[in-house]
Amino acid sequence: MNFGEINGPDRAVFLGLQRSLPHVLLLSPHPEAALLGRPQLSIPALLTFHAFLVIPFLIPPFPLNRHLFLGLLTALLISIVRSTTGLGQAEDYVLSIICVGFYQRFVSFFVCSPPPQKNVALARPGKEGYFGTWGLKDRLLALWAMYNNTRGVGWAWEVRTRGYASTPALPRWTFVREQLRKLALILALTVPSHILYPTVAEVVTAPFWVRSYRSNLCVFGIYSIVNGSYILHSVVSVSLGFSTPEEWPPLFGSITSCWSVRRAWGFWHQSLTLPALQHATYFSRLLGVRQSHLLTVLTGFTLSAVLHALPAWTISRTDGGMVVYFLLQAVGIGLEEFCGRPLGGVLGVQGRAGRVVGCVWMLAWFATTNVLFVEGLVAVGMQPVVDWRWALGYETVRIN
Repeated sequence: MNFGEINGPDRAVFLGLQRSLPHVLLLSPHPEAALLGRPQLSIPALLTFHAFLVIPFLIPPFPLNRHLFLGLLTALLISIVRSTTGLGQAEDYVLSIICVGFYQRFVSFFVCSPPPQKNVALARPGKEGYFGTWGLKDRLLALWAMYNNTRGVGWAWEVRTRGYASTPALPRWTFVREQLRKLALILALTVPSHILYPTVAEVVTAPFWVRSYRSNLCVFGIYSIVNGSYILHSVVSVSLGFSTPEEWPPLFGSITSCWSVRRAWGFWHQSLTLPALQHATYFSRLLGVRQSHLLTVLTGFTLSAVLHALPAWTISRTDGGMVVYFLLQAVGIGLEEFCGRPLGGVLGVQGRAGRVVGCVWMLAWFATTNVLFVEGLVAVGMQPVVDWRWALGYETVRIN
């Protein structure tokens, strides 16, 4: 199975769409030729990479220089994302985005924060001692939560959401049943949506409103997959006794809070809130400048750009327009802060009316810009994340 096979009759159209994107990360003038020379993924390198994500936290104080160790980990990451699994573009993409996500999480806790034995974020309110004094079992549970429970509820790195603070104290197996029911509903809504996933030919020929409609429907599909992955992690973690149901509230906040671009991204970016804050704090300290909301916003979208651009580069040797898309979101928030808010004050648009106007603006912004993100995925060769034909192994999904 191979999502986005480009060696078909539509190859010229496919590559034409790819070249039309506003690339920032384009390291080869002939990406399609560069892809032919990709080395095979090294399983020892992959295993070493994942071991390095854990080892420094298990032996505090860590004997090596943290930045030197980060260099070794970065070299391993580069070797992974430039290689191929040999299974297909989707598999290469998914492996890369998982590795880059873990890498960013590692940097947040190991480089942008104090050493593990002094890191106050690696603590649990109400638990005696701290990470550096805990036994091996407690450290492993903390690492499991750090890499898998991105909300961090019950830990010092907890991320608060708008609208949802915690979940009811359900018994373990009642919680598992409820989560599995939610997961089944997500699959029931998401699997059929592959029918409306845009193809290269449709991107090239369809009117903009059709492209916008299909692109934003795909964003809903991505939301469902991210949420489903979080729910699946919660089921595994609670079932095995690694955590309690209270530690797994809804991943996203309340959708009723999304009446501006800034608030919509606050709803979406729960899993990147902590890395954005920690990286922004680190950079402000490194540069000797005051940490500001603007710096945090730019840092968060830069992390998002890297998280999506490197996997896109893995399967296309371009960033698929991802860097421009995510940095453009910071521009949208800037327009709200420096233009929209003062203008609303002058015109007297406040309260409920202000929220209605903000919601219209937010919908118009995403109706326009989300096209760049989804068509970037199409251009680099990705097809639906969940496709019942692929899932059942019936056929290979082609671009068109």
